[in-house]
Amino acid sequence: MYRYYQVEGGEEAWKPVPDTHVSRVVAEKSPMFVTVLATDKLVSRETTREDKLQIKYLGPMYFDFDSQDIKLAINDMQSLCGSLLKMGLPLEQLSVYATGSKGFHVEVPMECFTPKVDRRGYLYLPLVYKAVALKLAEDTLDFRVYSIGMGRMWRQPGVQRPNGRYKVRIDPSLLDHLTEEMVQELTSKPDQFEGGAEPDMCVDLAV
Repeated sequence: MYRYYQVEGGEEAWKPVPDTHVSRVVAEKSPMFVTVLATDKLVSRETTREDKLQIKYLGPMYFDFDSQDIKLAINDMQSLCGSLLKMGLPLEQLSVYATGSKGFHVEVPMECFTPKVDRRGYLYLPLVYKAVALKLAEDTLDFRVYSIGMGRMWRQPGVQRPNGRYKVRIDPSLLDHLTEEMVQELTSKPDQFEGGAEPDMCVDLAV
């Protein structure tokens, strides 16, 4: 399986790396972006859509909240996390990030909804995730992130953005009473929450 990265972003070429060596690339190069999903074959901008539809993907279910009004993004992120909690998925099993700009990323490990993860990957996985996101839709959810292709570039935590802020993982105990001021404080430094719980099957989410 392969993932891709960009050191600076923008029009920079996406560089492939074996999924097993992503942590090494992150440590050595501090890339601004790494794809959230891995692909079972090398993909490029020249890969046809027909060939892209044969790609198998592997990686967490992901949600991207984006709004010019951070308060709206906070409310929508809290609402989605609340929906997952009602299904029986503890918030401690999620990874929730403030992106350091206009929103949040939420990641759900595959072990929370897949009885036995097939490490060879899954066809159409971005579209499966999009179908779930549509069922849990919130106003500031960005549905463009579920495109078929190279696995979707995802901003890396702890790497300083051009605006001087950082993408940071949030302690789940803070989610219910998160404010704009707290987000500003959290994203002003690269410190990451490193706790959480091991992923466990959530039957309702799996269905």
